[in-house]
Amino acid sequence: ENLSQWIKGILGIKNQIKNLLEKERVKEIDTKRKFNPAFHEVVETVAGEDGQIMEVVQKGYLLEGEVLRFAKVKIGKKTENNNSMSSM
Repeated sequence: ENLSQWIKGILGIKNQIKNLLEKERVKEIDTKRKFNPAFHEVVETVAGEDGQIMEVVQKGYLLEGEVLRFAKVKIGKKTENNNSMSSM
């Protein structure tokens, strides 16, 4: 019971911080689309669809459209194995 109360409190604080940042016009960089070097920094390539963001390593943020911190991401790159597997 104490643990769930503690977790609930931490999540509440997280939401308050997020709301404060949004109020100050700080927004999280969208990582649901394809890689864009204007907003994302590649830290690793993994097997997958070319240019698709496969995993977010560290969130990135914008302030009024300007990058405060690039989102660090792992992106997909087709390999020989991917091509032969998809043709089966």
